[in-house]
Amino acid sequence: MKPDALSLELPLSWARGEQNTAQVHSTPLLFKRTRWLSLAEIPEEQSFDSIIDEALHEGKRILIRGCTPAITRRLQSRGFDAMCLGREALLNLEKDITFKKSTRQLIRRGRKKGHLREVFIDSENRLLLQQLKRNSPHGRKPQLRHLFRGTPPAKKPAFIWVDEAGNWLAAITVSHISGEKAHTELMVRHQQAPIGVMEALIDAVARILKDRGYRYFSLGEAPFIQGNTPDFRSILINGMGKTLRFVYNSESLYRFKNKFSPQWQDLSICASPKISMLQLAAMAWHSRYVHLVGYGLRNSAVAFLLNLAVMAYF
Repeated sequence: MKPDALSLELPLSWARGEQNTAQVHSTPLLFKRTRWLSLAEIPEEQSFDSIIDEALHEGKRILIRGCTPAITRRLQSRGFDAMCLGREALLNLEKDITFKKSTRQLIRRGRKKGHLREVFIDSENRLLLQQLKRNSPHGRKPQLRHLFRGTPPAKKPAFIWVDEAGNWLAAITVSHISGEKAHTELMVRHQQAPIGVMEALIDAVARILKDRGYRYFSLGEAPFIQGNTPDFRSILINGMGKTLRFVYNSESLYRFKNKFSPQWQDLSICASPKISMLQLAAMAWHSRYVHLVGYGLRNSAVAFLLNLAVMAYF
């Protein structure tokens, strides 16, 4: 029997591919007592439930992030604990692709400064993508891990916005979750890219995916944004995330994605049997969010001391 659409749904950054067997990236947490199933490549017709069955059979605690409401309900029915820690921006490609006036103006500005190029990430383009990431506004900061796919496989295309000289101004990589949904993995722009470049690139990619038969285009997660089902734990963690917005400004990311008038849906972390604060702390370490916080605090302290020195001098 062919699986239904619901059983084929996957968490964010789990993708489907042409391989015959599932490849699940398992990150050990808390002295290997918990397995964080962070990323995965799944055959086209293999159900999400079969992956969970196999993981539970091994007898260890399991943690998964980026769970949509449908997946969260599915896991809760199997005894998983859930906590909402962000929201996902979805563009409905079954409707006409139209944006509000201010966004359309930005798209027009971006189109004047370049055009779309679809490329495969071979060795040469991999170097160009790495160079673009280094020259992005956050390229010198510690880079997050296990949360998204930083570089697409060689057989998967990337969407690049280039200027007339062929210089890369921005890039988007997309994973294939199902025949209905594509998900943004990497979204990066050059720090000196003209205004409107990223908006023009997102508009162009959405139209390509619509032509290729996708129903939804996910712009990805805005973390630390309160969802529709808050509890004490999520309010606490999201509040901490907002306090550290000088390190990772999730509200700015939310506002950027909201320009495209998406449908927003909750994203949860799910764990069996329970979610603990120690697990979340271990996730923050392994994802290098802790490293990002340390970098931000150190730079803030240096800036504060320099300001004091300037004030003392004058």
